[in-house]
Amino acid sequence: MGKSNKKDNPHAKHRYRMKEKFRRNGLKAFEPHEMVELLLYYARPRVDTNEIAHDLYNKFGSVAKILDADPNELQSVSGVGTETVTFIKFFREMFKEYTTQKNSPGTLLNTTEKIGEYLKCKYIGEKEEVVYLLCFDNTMKMLSCSEMSRGSAMGTEISARKIIEIAIRENAGSVILSHNHPLGYPSPSSDDIASTVELRRRLKLVGVDMLDHIIVGNNMYVSLAQSGAFMFSD
Repeated sequence: MGKSNKKDNPHAKHRYRMKEKFRRNGLKAFEPHEMVELLLYYARPRVDTNEIAHDLYNKFGSVAKILDADPNELQSVSGVGTETVTFIKFFREMFKEYTTQKNSPGTLLNTTEKIGEYLKCKYIGEKEEVVYLLCFDNTMKMLSCSEMSRGSAMGTEISARKIIEIAIRENAGSVILSHNHPLGYPSPSSDDIASTVELRRRLKLVGVDMLDHIIVGNNMYVSLAQSGAFMFSD
């Protein structure tokens, strides 16, 4: 077989320029639709992905929403087939795995901002409610992140006994609870606050400090501790 020639692909020069721009400057030099175009090069190696990228961005409105979109919705865009959808989902899951491994047990998460950003990544692509328990040692190194429930509403359904058992097993000095609002703003309900205050009281009885309960939604997070929900619980 002979070597492939750039003439075989009429888009090769444009792709070369785009890749060089990325190598020199990273994504900061790219418009959002250009980020999508560059991503699609690796799913559609011999197709002009500029128009597809524009159509995807116009339909979904952001890179994040493209990555999180339902496969059937993605395929409603002309030029997007099964292989393209598979690559988009693979890219998103790889990013999620990268973030999870980067913040693996032993990572120092000593500010609300660091914990909030970590949790935002944990909930990437989640379509149902998930509750996590983060356990920390006395220096705020994360000992573990355990999934407590999936698909059920936050509140009394979360077993305080199970949370206490995990905290004791991990020899945690403190814990943080989190859950997500897949379809809305991360505003705490009265049940969220009441159940958190009660859980905090029960953890204190076994010598574990519940530092916070963080709610994630719409790529934002709310800290119940910062909102003052713990003010009268001590």
